[in-house]
Amino acid sequence: MTNQVISELMRTAGGPIFLFTMILAQGIPAEGEEKGVTFAEPGSFKIEKIGGDSLATNIYSLALDGRGRIHVSGPGYIRRLEDTDSDGTLDRAVNFYKGPARGCQGMVFHGTSLYTTGGRGLERYDDVDGDDVADGPPKLLLPLSTGGEHGSHALRVGPDGSLYFLGGNYCGLPHSRVKGFSPVKHYYAGIFCRMDREARSIEIWSEGMRNAYDFDFSPTGAVFGWDSDGERDEGLSWYRSCRIYHFTPGADCGWRSIGSGKVPTYALDSVRPTAEVHRGSPTGVEAYDHELFDASYRGGIFALDWTMGRIYLFRTVAAGASYRAEPEVFLRTNGRVSFAPSDIETAPDGSLLVSSGGRGVAGSIYRISLRKKPGPKKKPPLTNLLPGPRTTALLKVLDAPEPLSAWSRTAWQKEARKLSSTPFLEFLGCLAPGAAECGSPRRCLRALEVCIELFPESAPLASSLAAGCAHASVRAQAARWLGLHGKPAELEPLLKDASALVQRNAVESAARFWKAPGSAALVKAVFQLSNSGDRRLRQAVIASLSHLDPARLPAAKTAGERIVRGWTLARAAERGKLPGESLELGLELLAEKSTGTEDRLDALRLINTAFDRLEAGEDPRYATFDTQWDRVDLSGYREPVGRVLEAIEPLAGTGDRRLVIEARRLAGKLGSSSPELAARMAANTAASSPAADDMFLLWCLARLRGEWSAETIRKVAGIGLDLPAKIRSQGVGRDNKWNTYARAIWERLLRRHRELGAAIAADPRFGDPEHLGMIAGSTKETRARAAAILLKKPLPKDAASIGKVLDYLNSQSNKTDRDAVQDLLRKLAGRSDLRGRALDGLSRAPTPRDRELFLDALSGDDLLLVSTALKGLDRLENPAEPSAEAFELVRWIHLADSDPGHLGLRDKLAQRLEKLTDSDCGYRTGVKKSQGAALDCWREWIEKTLPERKSELDELLAGQLAGEKLVEELLSTVPWKSGNAERGRKVFEARSCGSCHHLDGGGQRVGPDLRGAARRLGREALLTEIILPDKLVAKRYYLTEYILKKGEVVQGRQVYSARNALVTITRQGRYRRLDPSTIIESRTRALSLMPAGLLSGLEPLSIADLIAYLEKF
Repeated sequence: MTNQVISELMRTAGGPIFLFTMILAQGIPAEGEEKGVTFAEPGSFKIEKIGGDSLATNIYSLALDGRGRIHVSGPGYIRRLEDTDSDGTLDRAVNFYKGPARGCQGMVFHGTSLYTTGGRGLERYDDVDGDDVADGPPKLLLPLSTGGEHGSHALRVGPDGSLYFLGGNYCGLPHSRVKGFSPVKHYYAGIFCRMDREARSIEIWSEGMRNAYDFDFSPTGAVFGWDSDGERDEGLSWYRSCRIYHFTPGADCGWRSIGSGKVPTYALDSVRPTAEVHRGSPTGVEAYDHELFDASYRGGIFALDWTMGRIYLFRTVAAGASYRAEPEVFLRTNGRVSFAPSDIETAPDGSLLVSSGGRGVAGSIYRISLRKKPGPKKKPPLTNLLPGPRTTALLKVLDAPEPLSAWSRTAWQKEARKLSSTPFLEFLGCLAPGAAECGSPRRCLRALEVCIELFPESAPLASSLAAGCAHASVRAQAARWLGLHGKPAELEPLLKDASALVQRNAVESAARFWKAPGSAALVKAVFQLSNSGDRRLRQAVIASLSHLDPARLPAAKTAGERIVRGWTLARAAERGKLPGESLELGLELLAEKSTGTEDRLDALRLINTAFDRLEAGEDPRYATFDTQWDRVDLSGYREPVGRVLEAIEPLAGTGDRRLVIEARRLAGKLGSSSPELAARMAANTAASSPAADDMFLLWCLARLRGEWSAETIRKVAGIGLDLPAKIRSQGVGRDNKWNTYARAIWERLLRRHRELGAAIAADPRFGDPEHLGMIAGSTKETRARAAAILLKKPLPKDAASIGKVLDYLNSQSNKTDRDAVQDLLRKLAGRSDLRGRALDGLSRAPTPRDRELFLDALSGDDLLLVSTALKGLDRLENPAEPSAEAFELVRWIHLADSDPGHLGLRDKLAQRLEKLTDSDCGYRTGVKKSQGAALDCWREWIEKTLPERKSELDELLAGQLAGEKLVEELLSTVPWKSGNAERGRKVFEARSCGSCHHLDGGGQRVGPDLRGAARRLGREALLTEIILPDKLVAKRYYLTEYILKKGEVVQGRQVYSARNALVTITRQGRYRRLDPSTIIESRTRALSLMPAGLLSGLEPLSIADLIAYLEKF
C-alpha cells in the first residue's frame, strides 16, 4: 500500500474532529515559552531552556558532580546531560545508571560516589574506575521507602562531611537503626537526619514535618527545609501552610497525621516556621552562596513550588534563637509555560539550574542567569593577613563559592590539604573579642568548617577558638561542634552568651554531655534558661533536658522553670500513666493570678500533653476529636479531670484567642458534661470570628457530654447555619477534608442531641446548600421537611451547588413533592453542566414525557450519558414506534463492540435492542470477542425498518469503517518480518510517544503503560488503538474539558488538583496550570489525549519497526 493511500485513509478515519480536539488540548498558543515567565526583577535576570524531554523525561532530581556536570534522575534512569558543542544548550544524554525503576528523589555526589534516595532506600553508586558511569548496581546503605511522594527525599553532604537526609512522613526509616545518642529519640512523621557516609551512626535532628522535600545549609551554618502544606485541611483551624523550617537538634515541627492533632504554631510543643506561603507543592531548595548575583541574594534560600510554577526567595535574618524571613516571589509563570520545577542547583558560574518534571510532566532543564555581565565584586578586607602565596591559597579556600557542592569541594579541598590545618587555626586564633577583625563572618565559619571536615584532629581546638569569635553566627556554630568535639566546661560560657542563637546551640549540644562526669554545673546553667522569654530557646531547653535522668532535674521555682520541669517529666513518663507532677505544675500556673498569658498558654498545652501520655502508643498524635483518643479510658481519673475542667471553664469563653482555643480543646478532650460550660462556649461567637475558629468550636462541642438547654441547642444550630455565609464573606478556601470533618461533627452532635436537627430545619436561615450536611444524620421526617423548604427557595447560581440541591431533593423528597422535583429536573436537563445529574434523577422514576430527553441524550456524542439514558428507557414501556431509539442503539453498539473495556455497556445496549426489536440476533452476553454477526443483524433491521436513514447510518459509521479498513490494509501489506526494534525506537521518539507513555524505564504516565501492550492486545488491536484513539477510551484515561472565562477551551488529563490550582497535562505532555476561579465549566469527555494521525507520513517499513519495538516489552 502506498504512503498516499495510508495518508488518505488517515484523513478519512480521523476527520476534522481530531484536528479540532488536538487544538483544544493544546490550548490557545499565546506567548513564547520564555515570555510566560516573570521575575521580581525583570531587568536583572533571564531564563533559558537548555534541555528538553528528549534528553530526560519526567525529571525528579538534579545534581552536579565534582566537575560541575549536570546529572538528572527520573523513572528508570540516572543520566548525565552534556553540551558537546559548547553552544550553551544540552544536546546529549549519557546513562550513568539504568535505574532505579521509580527514579531518585535525592542525589548528591561526594568524591567518586553518588548517594541517592531511590530503589531500595539510601543507596551509593561508585565510579572508582573514573569512566563516568556507575561501576555496577548500587550498594544499599539504609532501607527506606522510596518512589512515593511522601517517602525519602533530599540528601546533602554537610559542612562536617557527614551525610544529611530529609524524609517525608512515610520515609520508613527503621527505628532500630537509630542507636546511641540522637536528639530525637522516637521520631514521628517527617524527619531530618545526620549520619556518617556509611549510614552506620544515625541521629535524628528534627521531626514532625508533613512532607518536607528539600533542605540546604545557609552560609551561616543554619539548615532550612521546605515543608508541604496540609492541603486537604484548608479552611480548618489546624491547616498548616507550606513553610520554611529552621531544622535544629530536637526540634518538633508539630505535624500529626490524625485529624485535629496538628500542633498550633503558637504552642510550646512545636517550633514556629521561619516563613509561610500558604498553598503549594514544595520541591527543590538551594541556599545561594555565590558572588554572581547581587550581594543581597547571598545567603538567600531559593525554594521551588511545583504546583504554582514558582520560585520563592527567603532572605533569612536572625530573630532571637532562630530566624525569620518574608516570602518573595523570585519567579512566577502565567500557567501556560511547561514549568513544573522539581529541583535546583547553583552552577559553577553562579547561575541557577532548575529541572522541570514530576507527576508525568515533560522533562526540561532551565538556566537562570544575569542579563548583563556583573561588575567587579568588593572583597572582604585582608586585615591581619600578610599578602603572599600562602594567604592567597588560604583565601581561595575560605572564599570558595558554594563550598558544600561537589564541584566546589573538589577544588577547595585540594588546596586545603596542601595548606594543612595550621593556617586555618591561626586564622581562627585572631578572632577573640577585642582583636582586630579578620574578615567576614563567612570566612571565620569556613575556617572552622574546613577543620571540622578535613582535619578532625584539629576540630576540638578549632571549635574552641571559634567560640571566642566576635560574630554571633560563628559562635553559634562553634557551640554546635563543641558538642561533638569539646568538653562540658567549654559550653558553659556560651550558655551565658548575649545571643540567644548561641545559647540555643549550646543548649542542644549540652544534651550530649549529660552522662559525662562533671556535668552538674551544665545542667544548672541549661535549666536557668527556662526563664528566657525566647520560646525557641525554651523549646531547646526542654528537648535537651529530655535526655537527662529525671532524678537530676533541678527543683522549679519560677513559672518558666515549672513549665520546663513539667514538660520534661511528661516526656519521660511511662505510656499509659498520667504524669502527676506535670499535671500539678500546669494547674498551679493556671490558678495563680500572676501567671502571664504566654506561661498560661504553655500550662494549658502542658496539661494537654500530660493527658496524652495515657495513650499507650508512641505516637504523640491525639487531640480533640480523634477516634484513637476515644479508646482512652478516663474513668479512673475522675478527680484530676474534674479539677482541670473546673480550672479551664473561665478561659473557654472570651479572652486571648489562643487561651480560648486550648481551653475548648481540653474541654472536648476530657468530655465535659457541664451544661454551663457548653452554654459559655456556644455563646461566644460573633460575626467577626474566623470561620475556622467556629468550625473548631463545633469540633469541641461535639465531644462534650451531658444534656443541653434549648438555648444552647439554638446557639449551636446558629453557629453552623451562619458558617457558609461567613466562609464566603471571609474568602475562606476549603479543601475536601472540610466536608469530612463537618459530617463527623454533625453526626455526633445529632446522636447526642436529637432535637438539634429539627432546630436547624426550623431556623429561618436554613436553605443554603451547605446546610444539607448538617442534617444528614437527623430523622427521616426532618430531612423530608428540609427538602420541602429547599424546593421553595431559589436555586443557587453555580452548578456545583445546584447539583447538591438536586441530589438532596432526589433522595429526601416525599411523595407529595415528587412531581415538583421531576419538573425541576426536566427544566435543568437542558443545561450541559447539569444534564447528567438531571437525567440520572429522572431515570429513577421516569414518566413517558421523559422519553424524548433520554432519546436526545442517546443521539448525542457523550458516551457518559448512554448508560443513564438506557436506565431511564428500560423503566418505561416500549414505545409504539421503536425504530428511532433502535437507530441510536445500533450506532453506539458498533462503537462499543471493539473494546473489551466497554463490554458491560455493549451488553446493556444489546439487551435493550433485543427488547425493542423483538429479534434474536444471536448476541451472547459476556463474550469478549467482537460479535459482528449480531451487530450486522441489527443494522439490517434498521435498514429494513428505516430505509430513509440508511445513508445517515452509513455516514456515521464511515470514520470507524475507514479506520478498520486501514487496519486491515496495514495488516496485509506492511512487511512485519522486516521490522527492526532499534529503528522503531527512533520512530517512537520522533513521534513523541514517550511524552505520554511509559516504556523501557522511561516516559510518562499520561497514557497507559505500554509495557506488555503488544502482547496483551495483539497486532490488530494495537493498530486500532493507534489509528482510532477516540474510538473507545478506558475510563481512567478520559480527558477533562475546561471552559475558561475568556472563552478558551482546554482539554487535558488532570494530574493534580487543589483548591487554588489545577494541573493538567495536554496531549503533547505539556504541563498546563489553571486557576480554578477562571473555570466556568468542566466536564469529563470520553475522548483520548492521543491525537489521530500518528502513523500518517510513515512508510510501511517504519510502521513495522514501531510495532517491533513495542513488541519487545
